[in-house]
Amino acid sequence: MKYYETIFDILAKQFEIAKLDEAKQKAVIQVVDTAIPPEKRSSPKRALIVVGSTAVGFLFGVFFALFGPGFERMSNDPEAKQKLHALRGALYHRA
Repeated sequence: MKYYETIFDILAKQFEIAKLDEAKQKAVIQVVDTAIPPEKRSSPKRALIVVGSTAVGFLFGVFFALFGPGFERMSNDPEAKQKLHALRGALYHRA
């Protein structure tokens, strides 16, 4: 039992010494070069993203406007509904 107390006392003293040494040392930060903002942006290219997103949104809108009513009519027809169901199953169950 005395052995553990001796080890604890030694470790506690070393811990206190380490805390004091750490408190004495201050972080040394040296600025190598000052930051200069760029003259021209490199990325992201916002104009390209906006134009691309607008084009894709427009194409999706046209697709759904043209083919949405056709899919709705097909879902009301029993034979076409069965074919549409098979088509959806083939599209969604692919891995």
